[in-house]
Amino acid sequence: MPFTSSTSIAHQTLIGPIDPVYLWLVLTDPEATPFFFLKCSFRSDFKPGSRYTLSVGDVVMADGEILEYEPPTTLLMTFNQRWNADIAEPASRVRFYVDPQPPLCELVVIHDGLTEDSPLNADLNKTWLVMSSALKTLLETGKELPLRDESREQPESAEIPHLELTA
Repeated sequence: MPFTSSTSIAHQTLIGPIDPVYLWLVLTDPEATPFFFLKCSFRSDFKPGSRYTLSVGDVVMADGEILEYEPPTTLLMTFNQRWNADIAEPASRVRFYVDPQPPLCELVVIHDGLTEDSPLNADLNKTWLVMSSALKTLLETGKELPLRDESREQPESAEIPHLELTA
């Protein structure tokens, strides 16, 4: 189950109706993640001990190690931010937890082990809120959540890549 401490950020989002396996596949597919994860592709083989990256093109925004992977409910990983070279923080942890509540699913994102009073915490709080809100919008409406970049033309609908429901 999720964990929290005085140095954690937690977001809970109800999504649905949706199959938890499909939610999990979209959450971990590098072709789908740019639609809701601030344009980042989430790349890993998701084996405990393996590395992952969150990147936009060739630019790594965050990386770390997969600690636990139990589809379709739990992903625990270390987290190193790479988008702001001026802020040096030790690795923290992020847990994604999918709790099926038919016909809905609750997505819980907990970022734990943060440095108290870090300037990064406000960024991370907003990042996880935007990511979970954008994922909910995409899965429930088929459209991307409009973000601040008004110059970018928003599609009528975002086609989620076809994903097989076999893990």
